[in-house]
Amino acid sequence: DPAGPGVPGDRGCACGAGVKPLCATCQRWHELEASCLEGVVLVCGGRDFGDHELLVRTLEVVRRRVVVRAVREGEAQGADLMARRWAEERRIPVQPYAAEWRPGGVFNPRAGPDRNRLMLDDQDVADPMKRVVCCVAFQGGGGTIHMARLAEAAGLPVWRVGWSDERKRRKKG
Repeated sequence: DPAGPGVPGDRGCACGAGVKPLCATCQRWHELEASCLEGVVLVCGGRDFGDHELLVRTLEVVRRRVVVRAVREGEAQGADLMARRWAEERRIPVQPYAAEWRPGGVFNPRAGPDRNRLMLDDQDVADPMKRVVCCVAFQGGGGTIHMARLAEAAGLPVWRVGWSDERKRRKKG
């Protein structure tokens, strides 16, 4: 966090002195100037994602720019459960959204996409504990791409971490 009243070196400020003002709501500087990012950080990623150090570094950077009231994750192996552990270690509430793959013992092929939609739809924009403000998407497969696309369609900032150029191109297709 900056030591002074803003972030030195930003030439876009109105005063011309090269200092970006801190957020009036939380007294922090945010990458996005439109509003204070205070609320739930949605984290998704592949089941094969295993770079714990990258996840920790990334979420610490996010934490400097977002007032994290809770972490919402899909309870899958990999990035989701690592994000849960990161949040619990910092005493940040976790909002788990496990997919119901076998309700009543019958396989549900729509469980992942349904859970992804619920992770975004289950919110109250007036309550920071229920307002999703951004999505951090660690490298993953089709489910992660789906979640990132849903978040973008909802107008949320989505930060893709560790994605190959091929994955970035596929997400736009």
